Amino acid sequence: RHIKGFDFENPILQPIRNGALKAQLPRIVGKIEPYNEDHWAAKEWRMAQDMSRVPVKYTVPGPTTIIGTTHNEYYSNDEELSKDLIKVINKQILGLVNAGSMEGPNSSRT
Repeated sequence: RHIKGFDFENPILQPIRNGALKAQLPRIVGKIEPYNEDHWAAKEWRMAQDMSRVPVKYTVPGPTTIIGTTHNEYYSNDEELSKDLIKVINKQILGLVNAGSMEGPNSSRT
């Protein structure tokens, strides 16, 4: 909900998971881009971490997950959509790294 291009107010009922179920999916109705230059993922993680005595894990959905759980009405193909999603997701991941939420592969937090 921090990203332009999504319509959460007018979802569409669509089969997902290879037809295993139907779900009300948000629609992609415009170009995917951030509303601003804010690192909202890092802020959410920091708020949760400040309330916890143990390390908090923050889940960032990837482009494939987002594409599989939305209804695209704007982009002509998944590759174009994926490129714009990756730009937004990468910015948030870098914000999480800079906030200290991610450590190297030998970390005891992984």
